[in-house]
Amino acid sequence: MKTNQKTMVRKKKRNRAVLGDLLKKYHTGMEMAVSGKELELALGIRRDTIQKMVHQLRMEGVPICSSSSGYFYAQTRQELAETVARFNKHITTMVQTESRLLGTAPDEKEEIVFTLPDEGLKVSFNIKSMKKG
Repeated sequence: MKTNQKTMVRKKKRNRAVLGDLLKKYHTGMEMAVSGKELELALGIRRDTIQKMVHQLRMEGVPICSSSSGYFYAQTRQELAETVARFNKHITTMVQTESRLLGTAPDEKEEIVFTLPDEGLKVSFNIKSMKKG
């Protein structure tokens, strides 16, 4: 990897860490949510880049939640469950759209259950598996 690429990778990781730290320190709990626009202005980073950074933080296990008010660091397991439920809604919508676009029909329902560690909070949702109709 070239030096320029290494520098870019380090900068992205540092920016991600700054975002995670900022959310944890100043925006813990849904009532302290911060909008993407506010983060964009505060950090001088484009909103689509912030969205990618949030995704990466989540992939690293950092409990970043979102609501209609913006992003926040999870304070409770319930906040995490609500964010996961919102993800589920998006997944369901995408599966239904895929079905209509590809002319497939729902075959059967598959229930997926996530159990959040420590407190045993379960979040479940259904995804319809598809087959040619």
